[in-house]
Amino acid sequence: MRFRTAQRKKMVAIAAALVACMMMAGCGASANTVDISSMEFNPQGKTIKQIAAALESGETTSRQLVSYYLDRINKYDDNGPEINAITQINPHVMRQAYLSDRGRKDHAQHSIFYGIPFVVKENIDVEGMNTTAGSKVLETNKARSNATVVQKLIDQGAIVLAKTNMSELAASYGWLGYSSYGGQTKNPYNLKRDPSGSSSGTAAAVAAGFAPFGLGSDTSGSVRGPASVTGTVGMRVTYGQTSRSGVIPLSDSFDVTGAITNTVEDQALVLDAIVGPDEGDVATLQATQDTQYEKSLAQASLKGARLGIVNVFNGGNSEVDETFKAAQNELKKAG
Repeated sequence: MRFRTAQRKKMVAIAAALVACMMMAGCGASANTVDISSMEFNPQGKTIKQIAAALESGETTSRQLVSYYLDRINKYDDNGPEINAITQINPHVMRQAYLSDRGRKDHAQHSIFYGIPFVVKENIDVEGMNTTAGSKVLETNKARSNATVVQKLIDQGAIVLAKTNMSELAASYGWLGYSSYGGQTKNPYNLKRDPSGSSSGTAAAVAAGFAPFGLGSDTSGSVRGPASVTGTVGMRVTYGQTSRSGVIPLSDSFDVTGAITNTVEDQALVLDAIVGPDEGDVATLQATQDTQYEKSLAQASLKGARLGIVNVFNGGNSEVDETFKAAQNELKKAG
């Protein structure tokens, strides 16, 4: 019953988001109940640059994007396969999308993230939303400000769409993707399997097309593990590259914040947006901060690289073994 209650809370939040926008001047019901079936632009599987280009050209709007993702969450997270990746909907998301669309009309130069929605792991603060770290004990722990990494994206015009489930307190003792607050998140590619942890909900949400990218945190695989089993991209940055201010940690001496995306290029774009020093996190003041992820892609090469291949896990699944072998062949072709 509690999980159904959580679903009702999400639907109430969606309704509140629509009502809040409808109450704004010039933002009537017809402007918000977007008929996404007639959308010319299909966001599914699109990169950040492709979505940004569609917004800039007028092929789509932020309100249409938000409506599209909310519709998918309703169909596939709360209903249908019940992936259960999303814990909270930002109640102001439609209003923020409306303001983004209105701001785009001023023809000023915008960041590539301007008007694009994203999701945030439950242990990362979003102002006005609860930061539970997946624990029911913290379900009324409302954030008074944004985590630094969230604020950096908002400053570039990105829109928080929702919060995502996680392994409770980032350490649910092998019950990956489960929390007392959000329940069990499923792997969109195999509903009988979990999406690893602890950034389970973010990875499942991106894989299921609930958002083009999301934020997570990593102690010893909490971004990389979920990305590896959901067909998404995750990277652990060097300790201190990204701020943990406004994040409930598992280990202060190991944790980093990061992103889960659909492509390597998207990963580079998001990391470029969130890296940098923060007075609130001493680790970032002691780290080298001259990394330019997207720029480095042009010079990236595997030629001459030496990689170790771990074979001790082979033999458990023939399909996995074949995929593993194919990946090795691709690496050889790449140098």
